[in-house]
Amino acid sequence: MVICLLGALAIAAFAADTPYAITVKNENEAISIKGCFIEAYKLFDVTYSDRSGDGSNDAYAYTIGTNNPFYYRVAARAIVEKYFTLTPTQDDTMFQVTPKNDFDVRAFADEIYSEATKITPTKKRVLIWTKP
Repeated sequence: MVICLLGALAIAAFAADTPYAITVKNENEAISIKGCFIEAYKLFDVTYSDRSGDGSNDAYAYTIGTNNPFYYRVAARAIVEKYFTLTPTQDDTMFQVTPKNDFDVRAFADEIYSEATKITPTKKRVLIWTKP
């Protein structure tokens, strides 16, 4: 699962293997995120495959389904298609997602946020905490 952390702070966030887990790496000690709440939105699915044949799942692909609100909401899909190429897969309800050459993650996050606020977050009110 891929999760996009949308907010004012430019902090990296990655989906973990467990459902709804987000790892935040804050390298800027001047900005404290301890005790902050965020909303996480699932934009794309990710699938892994073993391209090398050694069982390492060394290849991945992002997809979006027609049942995803970031696809079926026309305004949201227009923003997604501005920054990504959507290629149909063998399944008529899924598209492979590929960033365009001039992809700007910050610009995408800023634009998609306006639509994300109209969509129910995947997980509401996630508390940011610091490991001891």
